[in-house]
Amino acid sequence: KAQTTEISGQDVSTGCLIFERATENFFYTVKCNVDEDDAGPDEEPIETDDDDVPEDADGDDEICFSGASSVHLQDGSIKRVDEINTGDMVESYDIRGKQMFSEVFLVQHKDSNRRQAMRRISYTAGSVSGHITVSDLHLVRASVEGDKFVRAAALSEGSVIFVRVNGKDTVEGRVSGVQRVMTTYRNIHTMNDRIVVDGVLASSAADLGPYW
Repeated sequence: KAQTTEISGQDVSTGCLIFERATENFFYTVKCNVDEDDAGPDEEPIETDDDDVPEDADGDDEICFSGASSVHLQDGSIKRVDEINTGDMVESYDIRGKQMFSEVFLVQHKDSNRRQAMRRISYTAGSVSGHITVSDLHLVRASVEGDKFVRAAALSEGSVIFVRVNGKDTVEGRVSGVQRVMTTYRNIHTMNDRIVVDGVLASSAADLGPYW
């Protein structure tokens, strides 16, 4: 059973806390800093090398999705990532990639309008195409069975990822392009640490390690 232990005295209502989360197989630590508003367009393409991040990018936020990305809910509705709240039952998957729904227990940077540099990863899966926009260190599912993930920064044209099609089937997709964009951001943490965003199977975390 997953457990969350708060190790900071900061106010949870602000979305700013530090905690350790332990699941059956993994543990990770989440840290959140106070954000300042810096409004901008949802996703603005930028020209930059990976090591040349614009000055208004927030370097502390390494495990986020674009606020403009979309998530399916158990009630059949679709929300933008920046509309998700704690308690929402969002689309997820089990260790075999089978569809399920998991409760959101934390949304980081919920009230922030700041932007950061992220990767818009376009993909095709048969006749289906789409894209997911994530931070460089975010983990994306890289195996049909078993929790095997790859960092977004390691994906390039031709890389294999796994996507949800027809509302329930998990199939292999191929990356068709990668573009750097500036965008608002959120991170959604689910009780089973897995989430489907923009049709792509991903993790809620950026760094997973064996849990003894």
